[in-house]
Amino acid sequence: MYHSQFHERAPSGLQAMASLAWGSHIGQFFRSADDLCDVLVPYFLAGLQNNERCLWVTAAPLDAEAARAALRRVVPDLDARELRGDIEILDGNAFYDRRQPLAPAALVDGLLQREQDAIAAGYNGVRTNGNCDWVGSTHWDDFCDYETRVHTAIQNRKLICMCSFSHDGFAHSRLADIADRHDLVVPPKKAFRESLNDLEPSPAVHESAYIDAELDAAVISPRQPTVDDVIATPLLFTRPARPANFKAETEALASLIQVMSESPDKVLQKLVDTGLALCGAGSAGISIDESGTGDNIFRWRATAGRYTEYLDGTMPRDFSPCGEVLDRNEPILMINMVKYYGYVATERTAA
Repeated sequence: MYHSQFHERAPSGLQAMASLAWGSHIGQFFRSADDLCDVLVPYFLAGLQNNERCLWVTAAPLDAEAARAALRRVVPDLDARELRGDIEILDGNAFYDRRQPLAPAALVDGLLQREQDAIAAGYNGVRTNGNCDWVGSTHWDDFCDYETRVHTAIQNRKLICMCSFSHDGFAHSRLADIADRHDLVVPPKKAFRESLNDLEPSPAVHESAYIDAELDAAVISPRQPTVDDVIATPLLFTRPARPANFKAETEALASLIQVMSESPDKVLQKLVDTGLALCGAGSAGISIDESGTGDNIFRWRATAGRYTEYLDGTMPRDFSPCGEVLDRNEPILMINMVKYYGYVATERTAA
């Protein structure tokens, strides 16, 4: 299991909160160019002031030139910043080809490469926004796949990503798709809801009001995370394989056999110490399910690295990373797991 390395936050530029954690994935709903400017201009201003490299992919009703004009009002040296590479402002047609199938994996790879390039160039991280109004029914499933990949991939990375969606004509059935793939959803202006009383009742108006109510709830109380929000097992298959070190592996096995025969009570600790050294890991541990003894817990019987202090610590069997592994009967990679298992940040536990 993997702990987030980035506990610091970045200024948000959003009225709803002063700062955002690195790895945040935000959804925004808009009805007008003003809605986009009201959120995105201070959002990118905060990023530029925080030495972040920024990418703004625009679409109607706010094209690239209009976005530049809006941002230039608060960033007078915007033209120089664009030339320097601090920010790119692109029309969506130059970034997404609606005539071609969406390529989620390639798009995410490109996003992660942007982050690596920005860090190498001395920036604190990368901040993005993409207007997703171009996504129609034809691309929706692939787009949801893309959003899922982004949501997983940017965890533990120096990335903050916002996606903007047009409220008009947005089907309520798709709201869950958006909410499930973002940490926070920012609704459009409330002025529209105040005008609903002046409209004739219609199914479209009722659905629009229903979406607005749920969006208000989303920004005030972001949805509760699920275990799937912290599971990132597919990333295991993107990691490069280590070169084989047969000599070290043979010596490790011989050492384990010796300890097993001479001091069997120490073999678990020897195993985690050996695994830590062979893999170059930051931590390792072995927990034992003690449910059979009447206590519905896991107990850490051997720990190493960052987990050393958790020796003999416990975690609940039914709400822990270890329990999830047993329930699924497969290896699991978790990223930023405190997002779901909040207790691991405060209790004497490990995962």
